Amino acid sequence: MRKLRIPGYVMAVITSGLLLYVANNLLRWDVPFVTGEFSRTLWAVNLSLGASITGNTVLIVRDMGRFRHVMKGLLGLLALNAIYVLYTVFPFDLPLFMTGAVRMGLVVVMVGIGIRLVINMVMFTFKTSIGKE
Repeated sequence: MRKLRIPGYVMAVITSGLLLYVANNLLRWDVPFVTGEFSRTLWAVNLSLGASITGNTVLIVRDMGRFRHVMKGLLGLLALNAIYVLYTVFPFDLPLFMTGAVRMGLVVVMVGIGIRLVINMVMFTFKTSIGKE
């Protein structure tokens, strides 16, 4: 089963690296709908993506039951924080109808991350209760 998860971790590292590059260059590229306020969100985005790169690299090496769920939980909390910061600062200049849709999309993503956090907590608790690594 572990061998089946490794390609996913590798893809997560690559994707996070690409997103990190894009996020840190959006303002320089003068993307028309991204405002200067985006710089206020970079700390959370960089923290989340940097942790994702590190955490998934660690999971490539050590992908064990309880540890995996703790790591994914921590990465989920950091991702939730980054999405929340994007939602509260909202550094996008979009037409009104798109603003609502993007905000709703961010809420849906936060709910999805929250559900995944609960699943990871349940799995960690279950594996701890049966004493399984």
